[in-house]
Amino acid sequence: HGGRHVQGSGDGGRSDGRQCNGAGNVPGTGGGGTVEATEDGVTLQVKGLLQGAYRANIGGLMADTLREQSLLPEDQPYGSYGYNGTETLSAVTLETTGNNAPVDWVLVELRDVNNPDTVISTQAAVIQRDGDVANADTNTTDLHFDVPEGEYFVTLAHRNHLDVTTSSAVSLTGADGTLIDFTNPDTVSGEEFTVVDGQAALWAGDANGDNSVTAFGPGNDANSLLSDILKADGNINGSFDYAAPGYLSSDLDLNGVTTYGSDNSDQTLLNNNTATVAENSSGAGNYVIKGTTQRA
Repeated sequence: HGGRHVQGSGDGGRSDGRQCNGAGNVPGTGGGGTVEATEDGVTLQVKGLLQGAYRANIGGLMADTLREQSLLPEDQPYGSYGYNGTETLSAVTLETTGNNAPVDWVLVELRDVNNPDTVISTQAAVIQRDGDVANADTNTTDLHFDVPEGEYFVTLAHRNHLDVTTSSAVSLTGADGTLIDFTNPDTVSGEEFTVVDGQAALWAGDANGDNSVTAFGPGNDANSLLSDILKADGNINGSFDYAAPGYLSSDLDLNGVTTYGSDNSDQTLLNNNTATVAENSSGAGNYVIKGTTQRA
């Protein structure tokens, strides 16, 4: 696996297939030991924005179209990340409207202070329209992890956006509900974020789940868009212009359909991201934007 861009990191990447229990406790990997669960644990709050769902024209909120179209899965969808937690969406959460309505499932990871490549504990949660990350069952924003009080790197991950990790370790306790605000660019390690209306946001475009975004060349995400469109049940003519409906990783703007070729398509979002990222001064289509961890 490749390296990370987190302070204090080594060269080891994330190990796939790691087993996690329903409480979100994860055995350490990559040289770290297993952290024993504690009775008290730690509590934190997390805030972030998903670029794909962000809508400047609705007051700077994210769209909850997946919820409105009843596309959000009841069970957490991150089995492909090696996470086997049992979190489920409650009716109370699904029926919430307004700023606190759920946009999609996300993962929150606590990482080892001495080796940020080692995930200590993971929890699946939902991100609300205003960016608050909430418990999927209660829709409350205090997230509890059964780990000892202390310092951890914190990561926010999403199924088709690049993850973000804190630039330094954060001290977590059981009482104060420390806020990790990933909309503040200073919170995020390196430059692994985009900016929407002056706020940091997770890059959209990781349709194939490798925690990188690229429009052309090896490992590109455009192929995943085309694949979902061409294999859609209703696309009987095999048209590239078909709008494939569903809860799909290729639906980069989280509007309930995957589209290709039109002005406001998922392909356009993907192409624009890789062409306009600051480090890609030549606008090369095969430029690769990377998240803060290695996931494939």
